[in-house]
Amino acid sequence: MLALTVPLAACGETVIVGSLETTTTTSSTVPPPPTGDISDLLNQLAALTDGLSQVVTDNDRTEGERRIARAEEIWTVLEPQIREAGVDLVEEVRSVIDLIATSVNRRRPADGDKAQRFVDLIIESVPGL
Repeated sequence: MLALTVPLAACGETVIVGSLETTTTTSSTVPPPPTGDISDLLNQLAALTDGLSQVVTDNDRTEGERRIARAEEIWTVLEPQIREAGVDLVEEVRSVIDLIATSVNRRRPADGDKAQRFVDLIIESVPGL
């Protein structure tokens, strides 16, 4: 709302017309950092690939960027766990994250589908983790 200041020459006073109150509402939903074991984190990564090709097709950059950022957050937690477990999955999981980014950044829905297929294959190949 706009406040208007009007000087009154006759009485030397300032009169404020209108409300001085302003209301600003901001809503930010920042998800908590990813947690869990390798299996949990791979499933979280898989959830990001679900419907990714449609997000790209719809040109929803905000959602696409959100998914890339979340995938990188998951990777930050997941990579050390994979290395510690001595499982040879570092390159494979990194390639899924790269496909998510490529899908969004280069507008390639097929890369989103590939990311989904690859992460599902990784999950199936390591049921014991």
